[in-house]
Amino acid sequence: MNFFLLRLDQIDGDNCLSIFKKMGYGAKKTDFANLIGGKASDWWTMTPASYGPIAIQGDDDHMCRASWDAAVGVRPAIKYSTISHLCKNKKQNASGVTEVEFGEYPCSMDKDFESLRKAYFFDHKMTPTDKEYRIVNPIIGYGFQTYTISYPEYQYNGKKYIEIESSRTPEDNSLPWTDNGRIPKTYFLNVKPIVWLVDEEADIAISKDIIFSDVKFNPMSGYYELEDYDDSFMKLFMNDVFAEDIRTPDMPILKENNDNRKIKSR
Repeated sequence: MNFFLLRLDQIDGDNCLSIFKKMGYGAKKTDFANLIGGKASDWWTMTPASYGPIAIQGDDDHMCRASWDAAVGVRPAIKYSTISHLCKNKKQNASGVTEVEFGEYPCSMDKDFESLRKAYFFDHKMTPTDKEYRIVNPIIGYGFQTYTISYPEYQYNGKKYIEIESSRTPEDNSLPWTDNGRIPKTYFLNVKPIVWLVDEEADIAISKDIIFSDVKFNPMSGYYELEDYDDSFMKLFMNDVFAEDIRTPDMPILKENNDNRKIKSR
């Protein structure tokens, strides 16, 4: 399986996917994408521009901009035919677009904070599973070295959660380095199935929401010039880390890294 980002012409214009003709290109970001550093409702395309790849500005009058900003979010895409046999709960939404569920990932903040806080910190009733969700980035100037932030998964009362500390709030659109010295707070986020929007004619599924952020798009061969999406750290992350993290116990191995590069934490 191969996760990728869409091209700009697949999102806007006469030949865009039926998904965007029916629903537009705006998307909400999950609490996870926001708390780890997501900015507004921007999300990446694979289309290069004069300075950085093009990002869709889902909550702005201007549709797109070029940027290297790691706070831009991600809506992964994949060929639907490669996952259709693994998808669940297929339905049509109010806009007439097919939705399916595939994989699991941290998403929304649980409102029962006090109960979860007590179970986690005092009663120690949250049971660790063998899963974790990782955000990985390259260390510029250290060759092909990376650093990883991991969010272990816990189980409690039949539900799955991650615990995350952030100086942001789920409603906060400021960048992490403009948080004015706020004391980080603890949040518990639900781990739930990822909802995908499907264009069966184009054989493409794309996540309904912006589901992660804070992963650098940097090219692997240089600092600033992106000649090809295939050269990006983003592509490597999605197919070497994200593909593994979204797996559920009943799913086969999804990771498909066909080049010689592997992500290794420093």
